[in-house]
Amino acid sequence: MLRDGAALALAMHRKVVTAGLPGGGGKGVFRLHSGLRRPEAWRALGRELERLDGRFHAGPDMGVGAADLAAVRQATRHVADPAALGDLGAATARGVLAGVRAAIPDLRGRVAVVQGLGDVGLRVAEGLLGAGAKVLGADPSHSAAHAARSVGVELVPVEDAPFLKCDLLAPCARGGVVDDSTLPRLRARVIAGAANNVLGEDRHADALHERGILYVPDFVLNAGAVIRGARHALFGDADSGPAIDAIGGRVATLLERARAGRRPPWRVVLEDVEQGIRSLGGT
Repeated sequence: MLRDGAALALAMHRKVVTAGLPGGGGKGVFRLHSGLRRPEAWRALGRELERLDGRFHAGPDMGVGAADLAAVRQATRHVADPAALGDLGAATARGVLAGVRAAIPDLRGRVAVVQGLGDVGLRVAEGLLGAGAKVLGADPSHSAAHAARSVGVELVPVEDAPFLKCDLLAPCARGGVVDDSTLPRLRARVIAGAANNVLGEDRHADALHERGILYVPDFVLNAGAVIRGARHALFGDADSGPAIDAIGGRVATLLERARAGRRPPWRVVLEDVEQGIRSLGGT
């Protein structure tokens, strides 16, 4: 639990810095157990956030519902209101699609595999279909799979999805898709999706590069919701669409620099993150 929380905090930090937002990132984690009194736990989190006096601003995430955030708001001002933020899943998908179009400018006739067809993955699949791609998809949830099939996604077995030959593999569920066991079996030309921490370890970016697979760093692609939430909290920004669309230009510039230096985009962008942290006075 702590390892996952630390890895997600690092991913969030990289995401915020890369997006040019004035701050860093963090994650809070609850351990679920039979004795957990959920509303009280969320209120306790709210009290901790209030003690931090705005240094940590919380928002929705996987497994966190509107009732949970309402309980947090009973104890602190430093938490997002989902009603004010709008559709964060749509914001994430919008940024992912902008980045994918930068990596594959013409999607017509391309084969894309979307791994995870939930709130974000379904929207990514719809966007790819709208751009003319053939979309294969997988999700263990029958309802999510049915919704995807109804819009034109061809369903494939969950266990086969990451290893299909395709132009684009878009992980849009849990991370850890690329590790020592899966990497030799991957047959995608490009890996770019909404999931956090797609790589098991940073070194897997180098291994993908050696195999000729383009990996677009997840924390660059999936920053749409963070951009939406941060701009609303910091600036009262009601329209973050242009800032989210700028992910496409950011990806295009990153890929151009990576090609020029014959390096994995992951390594190039990590240098940018380190420079951004130094500019904030961090280490």
